[in-house]
Amino acid sequence: MARQYKRDLIKQGPEAKKREIKRLGQNITKPLTKADYAAMSTQALINRDKCRPGSEGYYRAYRDYMLLLIGVNVGCRIEVECEMRACDFKGGRVTITEFKTKKRHQFEMDKEVFNEVQKYTNAFGITDHEFLFKTRRDRYDAITRVTAWRRIKALANQVGIKYTVGAHSLRKSYGRWLYDETHDIHLVQQFYMHGSAETTERYICLEKGDIDAKRGKVRNLPVKA
Repeated sequence: MARQYKRDLIKQGPEAKKREIKRLGQNITKPLTKADYAAMSTQALINRDKCRPGSEGYYRAYRDYMLLLIGVNVGCRIEVECEMRACDFKGGRVTITEFKTKKRHQFEMDKEVFNEVQKYTNAFGITDHEFLFKTRRDRYDAITRVTAWRRIKALANQVGIKYTVGAHSLRKSYGRWLYDETHDIHLVQQFYMHGSAETTERYICLEKGDIDAKRGKVRNLPVKA
């Protein structure tokens, strides 16, 4: 049976304007640099370790860390990530159910990342069909994208990031880092299912200066004269 997301239940009317505002916000939200991602992840663990193990504060800070970790390593939409369950991570693989098409995608995860997910679920006894990101440790409902945005924004502020960071930064980071490693904009375009490479370039905030910097490092010199 196809999974139904909260977004599917939103009615037309005033909510349509809110969705348009969210869409525009996605256009200005930036992908994270790897250094800033590391700083935010470290800060989440510092926040966690300041709390008593087993406390609500400990759970929420650990949840923040995992929200970042899964977001930049899976690259799914934040609505999908918020409602992921423990059973979506099995046998070293992750299964994603897209809320728009209801299509399921499954792929192998990096072993270390997968082990971090297992360590998190074991720490809180999260069973297969429970949400990974619950509103409270003893509750069964998933956090909303607004809660995710607030937690991510708070971490960005804690470490002093000046550019615009939001929940969508995680998905954008996945694509931007994929491009930085491969320099293949069409591969990233296929991942996002964008209609054009230009759309993908705007989405991952790829600017002319970024391309020029890469070109300046090209050196095809087999031997010296």
